[in-house]
Amino acid sequence: MYTSWLDELHMECAQMFVEARFVEARYAQGRERETIPLLRELIRRYPLHETSYRQLMSALHRIHRRAEALETFHRAKRVLSSELGVEPCRASRTLYHRILRDEAPMPARV
Repeated sequence: MYTSWLDELHMECAQMFVEARFVEARYAQGRERETIPLLRELIRRYPLHETSYRQLMSALHRIHRRAEALETFHRAKRVLSSELGVEPCRASRTLYHRILRDEAPMPARV
């Protein structure tokens, strides 16, 4: 039973990794709008994966949906705080502040 659980966890992590790379590739091609529903689905399935929140924030910011990008940060902050008792990492906070200042969007790899 333990190895079955571990195998399932390994497969789930591998799938999440592949999906995240797929999103990064779309983003790098300038296809931000396509990444938004994919990222929302990733966040729904893996709500503790902070990188997906950052990717969504960045994609929203690049298509001038600043308020949604900022709300995404606050959602991540609520989830991480309530589930793990931690604050968003430095990269997430930095991106949040860049969006607040309306600075140029981040490059593809966030």
